[in-house]
Amino acid sequence: MQCNEIRFGDYLDVTCEVSLCDGVASSKVRESVMLHNDIPRYHDFRALSSDMLRLLASRAYSDFTIVVGDHAFAVHTAVLVARSPVFSKMLQHDMVEKETRRVVIRDVRPVIVQLMLMYMYTGTVRGLEFNEAIDLYEAADKYFVDVLKKRCAHLLLSIAKEDNLCLLFDLADKHSDADLKNRVYEIIKIMDKI
Repeated sequence: MQCNEIRFGDYLDVTCEVSLCDGVASSKVRESVMLHNDIPRYHDFRALSSDMLRLLASRAYSDFTIVVGDHAFAVHTAVLVARSPVFSKMLQHDMVEKETRRVVIRDVRPVIVQLMLMYMYTGTVRGLEFNEAIDLYEAADKYFVDVLKKRCAHLLLSIAKEDNLCLLFDLADKHSDADLKNRVYEIIKIMDKI
């Protein structure tokens, strides 16, 4: 069979045969791989991220409001439900927030809620200072936005200094984050040896 043209969605069969030196063992693997279009995946993600950020900023089609102090964030329940189990339960069960189509958050600063929403819509977070990363970590933990919590933990570890390692250790302990706690402990052990 001859193939003159390969298109998106076509399959490519790859066969690999491996034999050992003395010929005793032999293995043959055949894999069928679907070919993808030539647009890099990161381009699709960046475009989607940009579109979702525009949706959040435009307030178009919003159907829920998050009130933080004197700030009101017009958001979309579909995004909240998809990204946060806490918001999902809040909006799926007979709760006041479901009826009023709004929630008041009193224990998180507006800038942190905005950063969390930007992450929930775009999957990205950039340019955080140490204290912002701590606050965002705590908000992500509260609303079970687990990937954001892990990203904040990673960022905190990357910018941690000797004088704030105990703070990070306490943060990890407070939020039952064994991974962060162990990594901070390892850094402290290394610094003690220096």
